[in-house]
Amino acid sequence: MPLFTSAVLITALWGMLRLYSRGQENMVLTIFLYAIIIITAISFIALFTRYYLTRRIIALGRVIKGTADGDFVSKIDINSDDEIGELGNEINSMIDGLRERFMFSRFVSKSALQSVKGEIDIDPAGEKKNLTVLFTDMRNFTEYAETRNPETVMEMLNTVMSLQARIIHKNNGEIYKYSGHEIMAVFGGKNMVLRAAKSAEEIRDEIKKINETSVTPLYASFGINTGEMIAGNMGSIDRADRTVIGTAVNTGARLCAAAGRNTIVVSEKSQSYISDKAEFIEHEPLKVKGKDGEVKIYTLVKTL
Repeated sequence: MPLFTSAVLITALWGMLRLYSRGQENMVLTIFLYAIIIITAISFIALFTRYYLTRRIIALGRVIKGTADGDFVSKIDINSDDEIGELGNEINSMIDGLRERFMFSRFVSKSALQSVKGEIDIDPAGEKKNLTVLFTDMRNFTEYAETRNPETVMEMLNTVMSLQARIIHKNNGEIYKYSGHEIMAVFGGKNMVLRAAKSAEEIRDEIKKINETSVTPLYASFGINTGEMIAGNMGSIDRADRTVIGTAVNTGARLCAAAGRNTIVVSEKSQSYISDKAEFIEHEPLKVKGKDGEVKIYTLVKTL
């Protein structure tokens, strides 16, 4: 009997050990399966993030960087209605607004944009400043236009105006007004007269280069004057622009009108600023409309 009981007990224990061992094997298998499932899920999430979210975010960043570099044409392709798609729509709207502002800035002077930066209402107040004004006029452009078709005329006019704008901006001047084939530019700050004179000189030389290949030569006249002017916003509540007014401005325009072809006429006051930095020819005083007495004038030969 004890032997029989011992055998039964051993058999029972052996069965329990086998059952426990099988349970252990199942547990290991279960943990292994769970590990595979977790790794697969993590890999799927990583792939989803890499190829769906990260790629789209990189595309957003690429377009934004392009916009910062001046590309207002490229936009984000919207192919979803989720949060990233909504963000893409907002960025595209921002690009449209920036492009409109950029195009608008080509028709408005830089000072006008700066004067209203961050402001809702335009400040009508003006201020007196000592500035130098440069007037340029294509002297025989009407004659040039009469013998050519409109497309050729506008192409040449834009070529001449573009080279003048490039030179004026390079010398830190600002164009305040285009009027037909005339330009009014303003210079302020250190060496303003010298920078205006160099602008006129460079424009004159560039026009001479154009004449080398043109059947009908073009000629420009220039007037430079320095003095106290009133700078401010002028116009209506609906449309205004930055401008300068005053006797000094009018005198600059009169000097340009009196100048000959490819001639730079400089007032006595402007000449006094750069008398040691340029060569001049002195002329008889000129009677200027709207100004008492005569104005002593010089023509600029070259800057030194």
